[in-house]
Amino acid sequence: MLSLTAETQTPFHGWPAATKLWLLAGFSLAVVGFSSLPLVTCAAAMVVAAHLVCGWRVCRQALRLMRPIWIFVTIILLWQSLSGDVWRGVEIALRIVVLVAAANLVTMTTPLQAMMQAVAAGLGHIGVPAGLRAQMAIAVALVISFVPQISARARHLRLAWRARSTRPAGWRLALPLALSAVDAADQVGEALRARGGVDDPAPAPLSTEQDFGT
Repeated sequence: MLSLTAETQTPFHGWPAATKLWLLAGFSLAVVGFSSLPLVTCAAAMVVAAHLVCGWRVCRQALRLMRPIWIFVTIILLWQSLSGDVWRGVEIALRIVVLVAAANLVTMTTPLQAMMQAVAAGLGHIGVPAGLRAQMAIAVALVISFVPQISARARHLRLAWRARSTRPAGWRLALPLALSAVDAADQVGEALRARGGVDDPAPAPLSTEQDFGT
């Protein structure tokens, strides 16, 4: 299965998943609450430093994962520039980049199984039933897993289009990509049913390529 988890071992791989998730939650709340550009800039410096600790390979992977948000950052900057408040746009855009980068770093340094167990344990502390905890943990893991998978499918569709046409693909890839996503979801459902569903509080990890059709 395609995954966002970095193959290169980093100092953060040894940290408990629950600890990283709590730190991420606290950091995110702090960044959202910051009301000045210097504070957001300091938060950005902390995130950059954390990535550098992990090494250049992880940094390059992190940059690739950030590609989808640049269009939104550009739109925000353009809109705020037209509104006459450029620095407000910079602050908002930088806040988004910081939050996404921090979340990506936690995801890259946390195995999915550990993430699922941490989510299930956290839900257990607030009284969520075991069966529902397992379902929510699986849902979180699948959302994280499908991000790189759908991105890879979109890239393959674009390459296939370019091999057959000189025109830009644009919206024409929307339907094939949607059907591909539905097919992947169907295969995931079959894999879960083959494992007995998700009522088990500690479900087996979905880590085989066959389960996701990749």
